[in-house]
Amino acid sequence: GLFDKHVDKPINDWRATPQAFSHFSFFFSQGERIIVDLQGVGDLFTDPQIHTFNGTGFGLGNGGLRGIALFFATHSCNRICKCMELPQVFRLG
Repeated sequence: GLFDKHVDKPINDWRATPQAFSHFSFFFSQGERIIVDLQGVGDLFTDPQIHTFNGTGFGLGNGGLRGIALFFATHSCNRICKCMELPQVFRLG
């Protein structure tokens, strides 16, 4: 199948699962980390990047708090986020 970068696509394009998963990972970790940059084929997601609140661990791609903020700067809760009753994360500015 075609390899596709899921998380960076607009929410109304293709599917909502990767965006909701990233949002869920932030909620589940109580704001300590977020899993982003999901890519893959169909339902097989690969090559994630993890941003942590304190910016440590998970390699050079860990953007820390800035990486978390960049995800939520473009994230709009979708139908899956709403079904899971994930809280909205408010943007600064």
